[in-house]
Amino acid sequence: MPEIQLTRTWTYGDELGGGGFGLVYRATCGDEQAALKLVPKAPGAEREMLFVDLTEAQNVVPIIDSGETEDAWALVMPPCRADAA
Repeated sequence: MPEIQLTRTWTYGDELGGGGFGLVYRATCGDEQAALKLVPKAPGAEREMLFVDLTEAQNVVPIIDSGETEDAWALVMPPCRADAA
């Protein structure tokens, strides 16, 4: 399974779906389960990164980790309950 190094190292695999500009994958870091969204670096897609620092906002999924690779931005979020198993 592929890995991505952000603040922490995340292993990801099964595609869970899409959202906005990117695709969402099931991810883990040790025993922690998460959802990893990879957003290709395309014009306009950088607005997905505006969600990184919204800790005080209501009804917004919190971001656990974030960063970028050469060709994509990455957002790590808690999994929804249906995807946590």
